[in-house]
Amino acid sequence: STIGELAGAGVFRMLQPARHGGLEHHPADFYRVVREISAVCCSTGWVASVLGVHPWQLGLFPRRAQDDVWGEDPDTRISSSYAPVGRLTPVDGGYELTGRWSFSSGCEHAGWALLGALVVGAEGRPVDFLTVLVPRRDYRIEDVWDVVGLRGTASNDILVDTVFVPAHRVLRNYEQAQLRGPGQQ
Repeated sequence: STIGELAGAGVFRMLQPARHGGLEHHPADFYRVVREISAVCCSTGWVASVLGVHPWQLGLFPRRAQDDVWGEDPDTRISSSYAPVGRLTPVDGGYELTGRWSFSSGCEHAGWALLGALVVGAEGRPVDFLTVLVPRRDYRIEDVWDVVGLRGTASNDILVDTVFVPAHRVLRNYEQAQLRGPGQQ
């Protein structure tokens, strides 16, 4: 498969931390590879770029979250959908998450997902916007992607129905934007 060939060539490990079997290439090297792939097939380039950049982002999370994803299999891939359409409710030790996210490119080839969600306060109003890391067993994929262009990206929907997300699998977007994630300390 094309995904297998990309994995075999190390594309998905280019930005992954070395402590988890990654290559820790410079991002400019990664994007040169993505451009070359995209010149041949736009869908493949798109999926390579999306799935390939997530190891860098996971490196911003606490080490425990990184171990959750790569501890047993350093080839585990992560998809994403960052729109803050999920709802997080604080509970002891983390959050409860519910929501539906559209257009998670490559989600069929990933074992985890990075999802955007709003923390809802006691008054039912948003009080924070976070990125949460959710294992495949905690969500389902709905096949909705049937477009002429970029059909091969399989940008389907992810649905979560009230699952627990431990605090170590949550990244505050402000920390991420400042490149001060727990994984960098």
